[in-house]
Amino acid sequence: YKMKKLLVLFLGGTLLLSSCGKDKKNDSDVPHEEVVAKDNFSIVLNAIYEKDDELSFVYKKNGYWDYDHPTKYAVKGQPNSQMVNVPFPLGEKCDNIQVDVSTNKEQKVLKLTDISILNNGKEIVNGRNMAFIKYFNFGTAFTWDEKNLRYNLLFDQEYPPRIVGSDALEAILAK
Repeated sequence: YKMKKLLVLFLGGTLLLSSCGKDKKNDSDVPHEEVVAKDNFSIVLNAIYEKDDELSFVYKKNGYWDYDHPTKYAVKGQPNSQMVNVPFPLGEKCDNIQVDVSTNKEQKVLKLTDISILNNGKEIVNGRNMAFIKYFNFGTAFTWDEKNLRYNLLFDQEYPPRIVGSDALEAILAK
């Protein structure tokens, strides 16, 4: 890491020295873009959690699921939709994601309207208006309630209820 930093500083200094007398715009653009261009992914869910709950996020890296280092996220129950924005492990390239959407067995329903993926704040997977069903596979613990437009959670099927990124999501993330 230190070597990488030194190399960037050395290259930046070399560019600065070699561009003396040239257009100022060039020497300020080149070194900074390399530093800023690091991937910074996050997953964003818009959902109604009626009861307090905890979500767990597991990432697939280099072809393997990293079950030893899940990211936990506490949700405060409320009757309104809330946005849950959880960053991927910083600086790590992830091939896929698995989300345990509830560990609270009292949570009988889940209204989920959006699951999107961002990179550096820019949307790379638009999951609004239920478009996320293309990018995520739902486990056996979910049944769709057409009348109320929400999922019923069946804790006696699969615990905890989870969704896993599909091949379509992995094709985007593993690029």
